[in-house]
Amino acid sequence: MARAVRPCAGQAALDLFGPPRRRPIDEDLRWLTRVWGCREEDVMPHLRRLYAEFAAWDADERAKVLVDFYWPRHKPAFDGLTPEQVGMYDRTIDYHTAWDRCWAIRRGMDPREALRVVSWDYGNDRPSVTAA
Repeated sequence: MARAVRPCAGQAALDLFGPPRRRPIDEDLRWLTRVWGCREEDVMPHLRRLYAEFAAWDADERAKVLVDFYWPRHKPAFDGLTPEQVGMYDRTIDYHTAWDRCWAIRRGMDPREALRVVSWDYGNDRPSVTAA
């Protein structure tokens, strides 16, 4: 880390604060591109919108569904859908609902039916609540 003032000979210089923390949006971008292989140009518009519309913690959780749409080896069932359709930007639903809808599609549920899932019963591997 470059210093504006160099310490005197024999003087200790401690970096008490460490490197600057990354912004949450940068962490999400890094996770999506480096871990999952998503293309930055695909996910960055979604991340910008999420972080503009939601609190950082909520945007971070909602961003996790982007893997299902932009991972190079995503399930073909996601090809006809958008993150908006599973509720990624829907303020009226909890981010868990968006996660559960994606999970239902990954488990083989018809994508149009999965969009009605409100929550998933992971113990019994089926929807626990479905919207009318």
